[in-house]
Amino acid sequence: MATSKTDSKPMKKQTLYIIYALIGFISGFIIGRQNSQSEESIKYIKGETIEKLVEIPIPYEIEIPSKPIYLYKQSDTVFNTITTEVDTNAILNDWIIKRSYKKNLFDNQHGTLAIDASIQYNQLHSLKYEFTPIQKEISIRKEQVWMPYTSISYITLNYIGMGGGIFYHNLGLGAKYVTDFKQKGVEFELKYKF
Repeated sequence: MATSKTDSKPMKKQTLYIIYALIGFISGFIIGRQNSQSEESIKYIKGETIEKLVEIPIPYEIEIPSKPIYLYKQSDTVFNTITTEVDTNAILNDWIIKRSYKKNLFDNQHGTLAIDASIQYNQLHSLKYEFTPIQKEISIRKEQVWMPYTSISYITLNYIGMGGGIFYHNLGLGAKYVTDFKQKGVEFELKYKF
């Protein structure tokens, strides 16, 4: 039995719809893989503070100056001339005094480093440091602009469907081939993601 021209036209139309859907799916897949928007965020995260008392080192060099600077006091005035002598008490008091120093050496993108030192009896008495590191964390979030999708469906009226499409951001456009093996058709879809 020969087929008429009218039977071949719907078959050609359906075949063209399937080809268009496949072309749309494949091009959407390729475009979706190539086009993506990325968003970079940088965070600075404070680490745990490290505090340590440093063992006092032994001096590596001791030097006695040839002309030391002494502390003097006025001893007497004779014939409008002021005489002075070395103030031993002032030198001893200066020697006994404990001096504490605290200094922030740096506070930048790498963290903070502070030292705490004390000097007494002409010696380094204690040395302590506090270091709080800061870690730079870069996170890149990629968002696909074009995202292809495929679908297979079954309708309880004994229809099955197969198709695909593409989303551009939240808006999707697709096509689906639907058949119950007696009748065939194409369903076009417009979708929106919330």
